[in-house]
Amino acid sequence: ASMAAERNRPEPSVTDEALATGDSSPIKGDILFFGDTLSDIRAALRAGVTPVGVLTALPQGSGFYQQRKQALAGAGCEKFLDTLEELPALLS
Repeated sequence: ASMAAERNRPEPSVTDEALATGDSSPIKGDILFFGDTLSDIRAALRAGVTPVGVLTALPQGSGFYQQRKQALAGAGCEKFLDTLEELPALLS
């Protein structure tokens, strides 16, 4: 992917539109943005919401899992979803 395409994925207006359609009182930091790419994490941070790195499709302990988690962390991600079983705790 080109740098321009990566920079604009996901479409930046998607996050802004989602925030504008609901109650305007929630604190942005309480909103979770789930994604599995570096551009997802960057988009969340640009929007001022909390990024959650989704790693559910990767075998835990594999080299690719570790590389992806480190890359997402390097982009500013501090929360991760390793399995779907973790979702309720993450949302509470």
